Formats: sequence, structure tokens, C-alpha cells
Amino acid sequence: MKPTIFTKKRTRLLCMVLLLGMLVGAVGCAIIPPKKPNIQEVDAEVLLEIKQKYLDLKGSSSMTTDDVTVVQYCGTYNGCVTLILTDQQSIYADFALEESIAGVTIVYPNANRIYAWKNGERYTLEEAYNENLLTKADIEDISYIYSFY
Repeated sequence: MKPTIFTKKRTRLLCMVLLLGMLVGAVGCAIIPPKKPNIQEVDAEVLLEIKQKYLDLKGSSSMTTDDVTVVQYCGTYNGCVTLILTDQQSIYADFALEESIAGVTIVYPNANRIYAWKNGERYTLEEAYNENLLTKADIEDISYIYSFY
């Protein structure tokens, strides 16, 4: 019988260790994506308050909360409701906007971006992260949800 690379015990052991290492590494790197959140999870009164605050910040007296639309809901984390809003009068420049928070980059197709709302206050994701309202894991989930749902 002609010797092959696998006939030596040391070579076989090394190959098995390498194979095991690759398998463990592949399993360890597996990412379980967050489930798609449902806007119905947000209390109707809270959503109404967020829409009213959006209008107040915009300084619009001609619109009502019925004119404000949720473009995308990205979930609620530690009481922070994260979403993108728009209204009938807003026009957003069509250029890519990039935001980096805690090493996570979110790329928007226009100037309308995700905000976090908590206790009647609006925060950028970076502000919410810096004030410990959102964690890095929350930012990663928000980014995934925004990008893939």
C-alpha cells in the first residue's frame, strides 16, 4: 500500500483539529437575525404623542397627526421607539446619507433617517446611544431591520 498524506497519525490528527476548528468557528459566527418588528406593538397613545412631537419640532401648524406617516418601524428598545417618519409636505434630497454609531454604519438613500423617541423626546441614534438609551446590540438590530426588512 502506497502511503498517502492521511496515513501518518500526526497528519490525520492535525487535519481533524483544523476541521474541528473550522466547524466551531463557523457555528460561533452564526448570527440570528432579529425578527421584523410590528408597528402594532407600539401603544396608540405613544405613537400619537410621537407624531405630535414630530409636528411640533417641524413647526407646522397646518398639518395634523393624520398627515404624519410611519415609513419604517425598527423596533422598541428599552422604551425607545425607533422609526422613520414623514409627512405630506416633506421633500428629502436624494443623496446617500451615512451614519456611524458604535462602529455600526447605516446608509440611508435620502436625508430622512431613523430617530429614537422616548418620553416625548426625539434623539438621533447617536444621541440615544451616547445617553445609554440604546446599546450597541440595539444599534446592530436597528441597522439589520432597516437594511433587510
